[in-house]
Amino acid sequence: MAGRLFTEQQLIELHEQGFNDREIGEKLGANKVTVHIHRRRLGLKPVSRAARNL
Repeated sequence: MAGRLFTEQQLIELHEQGFNDREIGEKLGANKVTVHIHRRRLGLKPVSRAARNL
């Protein structure tokens, strides 16, 4: 079984910077579905386009 591709802290930091699941996955070398699952488990809401443009 492979180790974790990324840490929770890495995901949280990128999420706070306004990156969406796909972009976070690209940056961390993970599938966007994997990022989505971990983001939801952490209780983080999806990043909307409107929120990113503020």
